[in-house]
Amino acid sequence: MIIVCVSLEDFVTNLKETPEEKLIEGIVRVSVSENQGENEVRFDINFQASCVVEFLRSDGNYLMEVGIDCGRDIRDAEPDLEGTKNCNKCRESIAKVCDSKGWKILPGHISI
Repeated sequence: MIIVCVSLEDFVTNLKETPEEKLIEGIVRVSVSENQGENEVRFDINFQASCVVEFLRSDGNYLMEVGIDCGRDIRDAEPDLEGTKNCNKCRESIAKVCDSKGWKILPGHISI
């Protein structure tokens, strides 16, 4: 089963409600991708997070994931790194929950 969160807030809420021992290996995977836009100085920044959680009342587990379009970076003589700034805010939100529960953030994205 896969739970796809449509917002970072939904993902963070689900993490907060997950008991410490139910997050497989205590790891949330986080990745950032940069896709070059219409020219060589514009990059679309995307954030992804995923983890595997054990069901509370039955055997098995599920994948929980979120993907966020963080905006665009413009890397020219007058750079605008809005996408990277938004991406860092996403990571910080997840890191707060992970720190409070003793979990780790590692690079990558889990997929089936």
